[in-house]
Amino acid sequence: MAIVAEPRRQPPPATPAGAVSAAAAGVAAIMVAGAALVTATWWRAAPPPSGAGSALTDAGRLTGLLAGYVALLQVTLRIRLPVVEHKLGTDSINDTHRLLGGYLIVLIVGHATLITAGYALAARSSVPQQLTTLVTSYPYIWWAVIAASLLIGIAISSLPVIRGRLLYEAWHGLHLLVYAALALAFFHQVTVGEHFRHQAVLRTAWTVLFAGAGAAVLVFRFLRPWYLSLRHHLVVGSVVHETPDIVSIRITGRDIHRLHAEKTQKTDLETDFRSSTKDNSVSMRAEKRVVK
Repeated sequence: MAIVAEPRRQPPPATPAGAVSAAAAGVAAIMVAGAALVTATWWRAAPPPSGAGSALTDAGRLTGLLAGYVALLQVTLRIRLPVVEHKLGTDSINDTHRLLGGYLIVLIVGHATLITAGYALAARSSVPQQLTTLVTSYPYIWWAVIAASLLIGIAISSLPVIRGRLLYEAWHGLHLLVYAALALAFFHQVTVGEHFRHQAVLRTAWTVLFAGAGAAVLVFRFLRPWYLSLRHHLVVGSVVHETPDIVSIRITGRDIHRLHAEKTQKTDLETDFRSSTKDNSVSMRAEKRVVK
Protein backbone atom coordinates (compact mmCIF):
# COMPACT_ATOMS: atom_id res chain seq x y z
CA MET A 1 0.00 0.00 0.00
CA ALA A 2 1.32 3.50 -0.72
CA ILE A 3 0.35 7.12 -0.22
CA VAL A 4 0.90 9.30 -3.25
CA ALA A 5 1.19 13.08 -3.10
CA GLU A 6 2.58 15.83 -5.27
CA PRO A 7 4.60 18.26 -3.11
CA ARG A 8 5.60 21.74 -4.13
CA ARG A 9 9.26 20.99 -3.52
CA GLN A 10 11.50 17.94 -3.36
CA PRO A 11 11.27 16.10 -0.03
CA PRO A 12 14.46 15.45 1.92
CA PRO A 13 16.55 12.52 0.67
CA ALA A 14 15.89 9.09 2.07
CA THR A 15 18.05 7.89 4.93
CA PRO A 16 20.97 5.80 3.57
CA ALA A 17 20.88 2.08 4.32
CA GLY A 18 24.21 2.32 6.13
CA ALA A 19 22.88 5.02 8.42
CA VAL A 20 19.84 2.86 9.21
CA SER A 21 22.10 -0.08 10.06
CA ALA A 22 24.25 2.08 12.33
CA ALA A 23 21.15 3.48 14.03
CA ALA A 24 19.74 -0.03 14.50
CA ALA A 25 23.01 -1.15 16.10
CA GLY A 26 22.93 1.85 18.40
CA VAL A 27 19.33 1.19 19.42
CA ALA A 28 20.15 -2.49 20.04
CA ALA A 29 23.06 -1.47 22.26
CA ILE A 30 20.80 0.85 24.26
CA MET A 31 18.22 -1.91 24.68
CA VAL A 32 20.82 -4.39 25.91
CA ALA A 33 22.27 -1.80 28.29
CA GLY A 34 18.78 -1.15 29.68
CA ALA A 35 18.22 -4.86 30.22
CA ALA A 36 21.56 -5.10 32.01
CA LEU A 37 20.58 -2.16 34.23
CA VAL A 38 17.27 -3.82 35.11
CA THR A 39 19.12 -7.05 35.94
CA ALA A 40 21.66 -5.21 38.09
CA THR A 41 18.83 -3.43 39.92
CA TRP A 42 17.14 -6.76 40.59
CA TRP A 43 20.41 -8.20 41.92
CA ARG A 44 21.11 -5.34 44.31
CA ALA A 45 17.57 -4.99 45.63
CA ALA A 46 16.74 -8.70 45.88
CA PRO A 47 16.13 -9.97 49.44
CA PRO A 48 18.57 -12.61 50.80
CA PRO A 49 17.53 -16.10 49.59
CA SER A 50 16.07 -18.26 52.31
CA GLY A 51 14.06 -21.45 52.32
CA ALA A 52 12.82 -23.78 49.63
CA GLY A 53 11.79 -22.22 46.36
CA SER A 54 13.64 -18.93 46.92
CA ALA A 55 15.80 -19.34 43.82
CA LEU A 56 12.76 -19.94 41.63
CA THR A 57 10.93 -17.01 43.17
CA ASP A 58 13.87 -14.67 42.63
CA ALA A 59 14.16 -15.81 39.02
CA GLY A 60 10.45 -15.16 38.61
CA ARG A 61 10.89 -11.63 39.91
CA LEU A 62 13.68 -11.01 37.41
CA THR A 63 11.60 -12.24 34.48
CA GLY A 64 8.76 -9.99 35.67
CA LEU A 65 11.00 -6.93 35.70
CA LEU A 66 12.42 -7.76 32.29
CA ALA A 67 8.91 -8.33 30.92
CA GLY A 68 7.92 -4.84 32.03
CA TYR A 69 11.06 -3.39 30.46
CA VAL A 70 10.53 -5.19 27.14
CA ALA A 71 6.89 -4.04 27.11
CA LEU A 72 8.09 -0.43 27.42
CA LEU A 73 10.48 -0.98 24.52
CA GLN A 74 7.62 -2.37 22.45
CA VAL A 75 5.52 0.70 23.11
CA THR A 76 8.41 3.09 22.43
CA LEU A 77 9.05 1.49 19.04
CA ARG A 78 5.46 1.70 17.86
CA ILE A 79 4.26 5.10 19.10
CA ARG A 80 5.81 6.86 16.10
CA LEU A 81 8.47 8.90 17.82
CA PRO A 82 9.88 11.03 14.97
CA VAL A 83 13.52 10.36 15.90
CA VAL A 84 12.95 6.58 15.99
CA GLU A 85 10.99 6.52 12.72
CA HIS A 86 13.58 8.71 11.00
CA LYS A 87 16.62 6.75 12.17
CA LEU A 88 15.31 3.19 11.90
CA GLY A 89 12.56 3.17 9.29
CA THR A 90 9.43 1.04 9.24
CA ASP A 91 11.08 -2.22 8.23
CA SER A 92 13.60 -2.19 11.09
CA ILE A 93 10.92 -1.13 13.58
CA ASN A 94 8.59 -3.94 12.49
CA ASP A 95 11.34 -6.57 12.63
CA THR A 96 12.44 -5.45 16.10
CA HIS A 97 8.85 -5.29 17.29
CA ARG A 98 8.23 -8.89 16.24
CA LEU A 99 11.45 -10.07 17.86
CA LEU A 100 10.71 -8.33 21.16
CA GLY A 101 7.16 -9.63 21.08
CA GLY A 102 8.46 -13.20 21.21
CA TYR A 103 10.77 -12.35 24.11
CA LEU A 104 7.91 -10.66 25.95
CA ILE A 105 5.65 -13.71 25.79
CA VAL A 106 8.47 -16.00 26.98
CA LEU A 107 9.19 -13.66 29.90
CA ILE A 108 5.52 -13.41 30.89
CA VAL A 109 5.04 -17.18 30.86
CA GLY A 110 8.35 -17.68 32.64
CA HIS A 111 7.43 -15.13 35.32
CA ALA A 112 4.11 -16.78 36.12
CA THR A 113 5.60 -20.28 36.08
CA LEU A 114 8.64 -19.51 38.22
CA ILE A 115 6.74 -17.46 40.81
CA THR A 116 4.04 -20.10 41.20
CA ALA A 117 6.56 -22.95 41.43
CA GLY A 118 8.69 -21.06 43.94
CA TYR A 119 5.75 -20.23 46.18
CA ALA A 120 4.50 -23.82 45.92
CA LEU A 121 7.85 -25.18 47.13
CA ALA A 122 7.95 -22.68 49.99
CA ALA A 123 4.41 -23.55 51.08
CA ARG A 124 4.87 -27.28 50.35
CA SER A 125 1.74 -27.31 48.24
CA SER A 126 0.95 -28.37 44.69
CA VAL A 127 1.36 -25.93 41.84
CA PRO A 128 -2.39 -25.78 40.99
CA GLN A 129 -3.25 -25.20 44.65
CA GLN A 130 -0.64 -22.46 44.95
CA LEU A 131 -1.85 -20.81 41.75
CA THR A 132 -5.36 -20.69 43.17
CA THR A 133 -4.03 -19.17 46.39
CA LEU A 134 -2.10 -16.49 44.51
CA VAL A 135 -5.09 -15.49 42.40
CA THR A 136 -7.57 -15.40 45.30
CA SER A 137 -5.38 -14.03 48.09
CA TYR A 138 -2.97 -11.46 46.60
CA PRO A 139 -4.06 -7.98 45.46
CA TYR A 140 -3.90 -7.15 41.74
CA ILE A 141 -3.06 -10.74 40.72
CA TRP A 142 -6.28 -10.90 38.72
CA TRP A 143 -5.15 -7.74 36.95
CA ALA A 144 -1.91 -9.48 36.02
CA VAL A 145 -3.79 -12.54 34.78
CA ILE A 146 -5.96 -10.35 32.55
CA ALA A 147 -2.92 -8.43 31.29
CA ALA A 148 -1.01 -11.62 30.49
CA SER A 149 -4.04 -13.11 28.74
CA LEU A 150 -4.45 -10.00 26.60
CA LEU A 151 -0.78 -9.89 25.60
CA ILE A 152 -0.67 -13.59 24.75
CA GLY A 153 -3.90 -13.28 22.78
CA ILE A 154 -2.52 -10.32 20.84
CA ALA A 155 0.67 -12.25 20.08
CA ILE A 156 -1.37 -15.20 18.81
CA SER A 157 -3.43 -12.87 16.60
CA SER A 158 -0.19 -11.72 14.94
CA LEU A 159 0.77 -15.20 13.79
CA PRO A 160 0.54 -15.27 9.97
CA VAL A 161 -1.98 -18.13 9.96
CA ILE A 162 -4.27 -16.18 12.31
CA ARG A 163 -3.69 -12.65 11.07
CA GLY A 164 -4.53 -13.66 7.52
CA ARG A 165 -8.04 -14.60 8.66
CA LEU A 166 -8.73 -11.38 10.58
CA LEU A 167 -10.06 -8.12 9.24
CA TYR A 168 -7.50 -5.38 9.65
CA GLU A 169 -9.89 -3.41 11.84
CA ALA A 170 -10.25 -6.36 14.22
CA TRP A 171 -6.51 -7.00 14.32
CA HIS A 172 -5.75 -3.33 14.92
CA GLY A 173 -8.41 -3.09 17.61
CA LEU A 174 -6.89 -6.06 19.43
CA HIS A 175 -3.51 -4.37 19.40
CA LEU A 176 -4.93 -1.26 21.02
CA LEU A 177 -5.67 -3.47 24.04
CA VAL A 178 -1.91 -3.54 24.64
CA TYR A 179 -2.23 -0.21 26.42
CA ALA A 180 -4.86 -1.57 28.79
CA ALA A 181 -2.74 -4.66 29.43
CA LEU A 182 0.31 -2.56 30.29
CA ALA A 183 -1.69 -0.38 32.68
CA LEU A 184 -2.98 -3.48 34.49
CA ALA A 185 0.51 -5.00 34.61
CA PHE A 186 1.98 -1.77 36.00
CA PHE A 187 -0.37 -1.70 38.99
CA HIS A 188 0.36 -5.37 39.60
CA GLN A 189 4.10 -4.72 39.66
CA VAL A 190 4.18 -1.67 41.93
CA THR A 191 1.73 -3.09 44.47
CA VAL A 192 2.87 -6.73 44.66
CA GLY A 193 6.44 -6.67 43.32
CA GLU A 194 8.96 -7.35 46.06
CA HIS A 195 11.43 -4.80 44.76
CA PHE A 196 8.90 -2.00 44.46
CA ARG A 197 7.10 -2.56 47.75
CA HIS A 198 10.30 -2.08 49.75
CA GLN A 199 12.26 0.31 47.50
CA ALA A 200 10.57 3.71 47.17
CA VAL A 201 13.21 4.99 44.74
CA LEU A 202 12.72 2.04 42.40
CA ARG A 203 8.95 2.38 42.61
CA THR A 204 9.18 6.06 41.74
CA ALA A 205 11.57 5.43 38.83
CA TRP A 206 9.34 2.67 37.44
CA THR A 207 6.30 4.92 37.74
CA VAL A 208 8.09 7.72 35.90
CA LEU A 209 9.06 5.34 33.07
CA PHE A 210 5.51 4.09 32.60
CA ALA A 211 4.02 7.56 32.95
CA GLY A 212 6.46 8.89 30.36
CA ALA A 213 5.55 6.07 27.98
CA GLY A 214 1.86 6.77 28.53
CA ALA A 215 2.34 10.47 27.81
CA ALA A 216 4.31 9.66 24.65
CA VAL A 217 1.55 7.33 23.47
CA LEU A 218 -1.05 10.07 23.96
CA VAL A 219 1.00 12.70 22.15
CA PHE A 220 2.58 10.79 19.26
CA ARG A 221 0.04 8.01 18.71
CA PHE A 222 -3.14 10.09 18.94
CA LEU A 223 -2.74 13.88 19.31
CA ARG A 224 0.00 14.41 16.71
CA PRO A 225 -1.75 12.47 13.88
CA TRP A 226 -4.98 14.29 14.69
CA TYR A 227 -3.17 17.65 14.57
CA LEU A 228 -1.44 16.86 11.26
CA SER A 229 -4.71 15.73 9.70
CA LEU A 230 -6.39 19.00 10.67
CA ARG A 231 -3.41 21.15 9.76
CA HIS A 232 -3.03 19.72 6.27
CA HIS A 233 -6.73 19.07 5.58
CA LEU A 234 -5.87 15.55 4.44
CA VAL A 235 -8.44 13.61 2.40
CA VAL A 236 -8.27 10.54 0.17
CA GLY A 237 -8.27 11.76 -3.43
CA SER A 238 -8.31 8.37 -5.16
CA VAL A 239 -7.47 4.70 -4.72
CA VAL A 240 -5.56 2.98 -7.54
CA HIS A 241 -5.03 -0.79 -7.79
CA GLU A 242 -1.57 -0.93 -9.36
CA THR A 243 -1.38 -4.77 -9.22
CA PRO A 244 -3.45 -7.45 -7.46
CA ASP A 245 -1.39 -6.94 -4.29
CA ILE A 246 -0.28 -3.29 -4.58
CA VAL A 247 -2.61 -0.38 -3.92
CA SER A 248 -1.78 3.33 -4.15
CA ILE A 249 -3.84 5.83 -2.16
CA ARG A 250 -3.62 9.40 -3.42
CA ILE A 251 -3.83 11.88 -0.56
CA THR A 252 -4.71 15.51 -1.22
CA GLY A 253 -4.38 18.37 1.17
CA ARG A 254 -2.55 21.57 2.04
CA ASP A 255 1.27 21.78 2.23
CA ILE A 256 1.71 18.00 2.14
CA HIS A 257 5.44 18.49 1.48
CA ARG A 258 5.77 19.62 5.10
CA LEU A 259 5.09 16.06 6.25
CA HIS A 260 8.68 15.24 5.19
CA ALA A 261 7.88 11.65 4.31
CA GLU A 262 10.83 9.44 3.48
CA LYS A 263 11.42 5.93 2.22
CA THR A 264 10.45 3.22 4.74
CA GLN A 265 9.03 5.89 7.06
CA LYS A 266 5.53 5.21 8.31
CA THR A 267 3.17 8.14 8.07
CA ASP A 268 1.17 9.57 10.95
CA LEU A 269 -2.04 8.74 9.09
CA GLU A 270 -4.35 5.90 9.96
CA THR A 271 -6.17 4.02 7.22
CA ASP A 272 -9.16 1.74 7.47
CA PHE A 273 -8.31 0.22 4.14
CA ARG A 274 -7.34 -3.45 4.27
CA SER A 275 -5.05 -4.57 1.47
CA SER A 276 -3.99 -8.05 0.51
CA THR A 277 -0.34 -7.22 1.04
CA LYS A 278 1.81 -8.96 3.62
CA ASP A 279 2.14 -5.81 5.73
CA ASN A 280 -0.82 -3.45 6.25
CA SER A 281 1.40 -0.50 7.17
CA VAL A 282 1.49 2.60 4.99
CA SER A 283 4.89 3.64 3.67
CA MET A 284 6.29 6.46 1.59
CA ARG A 285 9.05 6.55 -1.01
CA ALA A 286 10.64 9.59 -2.62
CA GLU A 287 10.74 9.63 -6.40
CA LYS A 288 11.38 12.86 -8.33
CA ARG A 289 8.23 14.93 -8.07
CA VAL A 290 6.06 12.23 -6.51
CA VAL A 291 6.07 10.87 -2.99
CA LYS A 292 4.80 7.29 -2.75
